[in-house]
Order: sequence, then C-alpha cells, then structure tokens
Amino acid sequence: MRLGTCFPVFCGLSEPPETIVGSIKVSVQLRSGAQLLQLFFTPRRLILAHIGKRGAGELTGMTLLGKWGAALEGLFKSPGEARKQRRVRRGFEEMSPDEILKADKDNFDIVYGDVVRVELDKNPDLVGLMILTKDDKYEFLTSRDFADVSKLLQDTLGDKVETR
Repeated sequence: MRLGTCFPVFCGLSEPPETIVGSIKVSVQLRSGAQLLQLFFTPRRLILAHIGKRGAGELTGMTLLGKWGAALEGLFKSPGEARKQRRVRRGFEEMSPDEILKADKDNFDIVYGDVVRVELDKNPDLVGLMILTKDDKYEFLTSRDFADVSKLLQDTLGDKVETR
C-alpha cells in the first residue's frame, strides 16, 4: 500500500445507502396455481420478494372476472399473506433492500452483472417478462402497463432488455 492511499473504510467515507428505484408486482405460473412476487429494483441489483400463492381454482375465477377479480383478490388471501403483502408494500417506502431480503427466507437478489438478457413480451392484457441469468431463467407475468415495465427495465438493465 502506498502512502496517501485512502480506502473508504479507513478514511471515514462510506458508500451512499442503496435505494429502491422501482418495483413491479408479478406472478409465476406453478402447476397448482401461481406464486405472487414483488420485484424491487435498486441501482445495482434486482430483489425478488415473495408475497403469497394462489391455487388454480382461485386464479380461474379471477381471470374470468378480469378487473373485478383484482378487486376481489383480498377475499382469497390468508391472514399471513395479507400481513406479508403489507410488509412488502411498506418496503418500497420504509425498508432498505437488505431488510426486504431478510423479510422472508425465500427472498433473494440478482446482481445486474449476472443478468444475461431480459425479454419483454407484450400481450393484450399481460406483460411477459423473462430474465435469463448466468445460472437460471425466470419467467413472470404482470398486469402493469407495458411502457412502465419497459422504462424501469431499460433504466436499470439498459441494453440487456429486448422487446417482442
């Protein structure tokens, strides 16, 4: 080490705290229903926070009812899921990214450097989102506006995002 070299840890400087720059509520199709998640975006990573599950029968009714199904969604939540969803919603405003990760044992993060490609697929009612990393492939659906999803992904992942 040369004299005059200053490392942030030793000189009292620290990195600015990591912040949430946006989020998207998504679902993942399972054999017997769907897993609900919230994707949180920071300047350097994506955090996947688990909210709850829906059985196949519940999802069919909600799909048939369209927008009304979303309004009735609260009737199908377990008390634990409702608490978890409130915690995650609050996470955008009050929790740090690390606190969101610790909120559920199944929550995890993906560093943007590990993302190989992201594909956005615009359908009439839903947006398909595929994230390919060095190790895994994740496929999600969201009812959020395509333009909003595309902008958030472009802002955080840049040229790794492809639209179809």
